[in-house]
Amino acid sequence: MSRHFIKLIVIILVSTNATIALAQQSEIYRPNQIFVSPLRAFADIVNPGIEVGYQRAYGKNLATAVSVARMTDAILKLVPENNNTIDYTNYKGWRFMVEQRYFLTDKKLRVRKYLAADIMLLKVNYDTGASFTTDTGKNAVYYNDDYHVNKRNIAANIKYGIQFPVWHFVFDFVGGVGLKYRYVTRSGLINPNAEQFKARHPNIWEATHKAGDEVLPTVTANIRIAYEF
Repeated sequence: MSRHFIKLIVIILVSTNATIALAQQSEIYRPNQIFVSPLRAFADIVNPGIEVGYQRAYGKNLATAVSVARMTDAILKLVPENNNTIDYTNYKGWRFMVEQRYFLTDKKLRVRKYLAADIMLLKVNYDTGASFTTDTGKNAVYYNDDYHVNKRNIAANIKYGIQFPVWHFVFDFVGGVGLKYRYVTRSGLINPNAEQFKARHPNIWEATHKAGDEVLPTVTANIRIAYEF
């Protein structure tokens, strides 16, 4: 066998292996994701919205995600059961988030684990109502009053997530804890100094609609569905 023929075979084999390797890498490594958060639209009765986002992977283990949500209860109300629990009307606003992710496993693997830190801004307003009284005595008489709520939240969270790629789709499960600054004001009350009726048992709506300027701990969880390319 001639020396030139052997060189030709070696060149062909090396070129073929390199082509296959590059093709496999391009098929597996897709740095971009466009994602949605279906639970925020269908299951979050406190802060519902239509959320979309974009993730860009770079470096060996890093990715940055940004998302924006149009806060609305329009889709939430399509589920009949939710209409019996919603305690507000005319809900609208925006939610913005920036999230930095550090992958603990290779982003090209079939199960990807990551740590993340995010900063979130929420601005919403809506109408609601409650019972009030100007007499705090034993025989207090309560009256119903409607009012408008303006809510502003700024939150920072540390999270842990797992992504499961299936072809070009990725199912992302994430949860964590953090702190939020909550600033809520009320307007339109007949008597702003009236005492609100307090439920006997803890009530999510009392905490949600309560006026305040405070820092609180938070627990966050979400499921995202992404298209990867």
